[in-house]
Amino acid sequence: MSVEAKNYLHLAIKDFDFQRKYGLSATQVDIMFYLIQLSSWADGIGDFYFIAQSKIINDMQLNRKTIEAAFTKFKKLKLIEVKMGINPNWGEKKKFRMVKITDKGKEYKLNVFRPKESEKVKKLEKEIKQLRMEVERLRKVEQTIKEEEEDKKICPDTPKNLGEKESLKNRGNNSFIYEVDKDFSSFKKEITRGFGNSNQPICNYVPNYNPKTQFIINSYNKLSIISPDKKYFQVVNPTEIDRFWRWLYKNQDRIGDVQEFEDIKFEDVALYVGFFVEINKLKFKIKSIRPLGNGVKIEIENTKGLITTMRNPQNGGEIIDLIRCKKWLEKDARKVWKTENREQKAENG
Repeated sequence: MSVEAKNYLHLAIKDFDFQRKYGLSATQVDIMFYLIQLSSWADGIGDFYFIAQSKIINDMQLNRKTIEAAFTKFKKLKLIEVKMGINPNWGEKKKFRMVKITDKGKEYKLNVFRPKESEKVKKLEKEIKQLRMEVERLRKVEQTIKEEEEDKKICPDTPKNLGEKESLKNRGNNSFIYEVDKDFSSFKKEITRGFGNSNQPICNYVPNYNPKTQFIINSYNKLSIISPDKKYFQVVNPTEIDRFWRWLYKNQDRIGDVQEFEDIKFEDVALYVGFFVEINKLKFKIKSIRPLGNGVKIEIENTKGLITTMRNPQNGGEIIDLIRCKKWLEKDARKVWKTENREQKAENG
């Protein structure tokens, strides 16, 4: 018996419903099972698979008469279709029998063949599901820890200006007055009440948002935004809401500060290709600036010739908006890089 047939028959459990429905003998069920497995190891053309009579005899250890009687019955019941064809892989021009399992033949329940394997698969699927749930739980825990660490950076327990008796008046176009020695909860209430009554934007140029996006308090005293295309949206994500307030708590000088931005084009930043910048006290040359999405993608080269893609410090992505890009380049990009031993000039300088 061949390895393929031996393994299949060793694991086979008869589909008794199929056997009773079509009136098959125990041997005929074994042969039917064998033919169904052809698709997993035999050469085929379309839905037909080659099977030599001598191989069935050798694999099944049955005589020719029994096998042919089974084939005749299967064809009569329309469980299989048979035709002759040349197998190009056998290197012979002789035609061999080809078998196709019909839709009726496919009624044979394959899930009853390998009960042990089926149980193992179900067990593994359950374990995989549990692992995925655990991974998702750990991801959320990690995200929470990161947010808490970020919050500590953005909003320490005791702000630097705590205890200072200071009031800021007439910030921007607002006549709203607030005291900066309020605690965080009171701070939010004061800002909400003051800007909810003023109908004026709190600020724009907020991390993780388009610089032109303005933050306001709507008529329901809820934090909302005005997008660059003048559409109004209420912020509903609790994490985003909390992050904005904690950022504002640390950057109280931005309250009422709505910055004006000129229309920046790609060409305005592309001219910085070849300039030098310093990142984390390391020298880099701007290798390329290419338009991508709503901003640009910047590739930089270190002193060893290694080229990497810059990441947006706001979200870690590759796209850097034109406004932040231009502000950064205007501030930090240099045409000339001076060292103790020599002076290096930008390629386009």
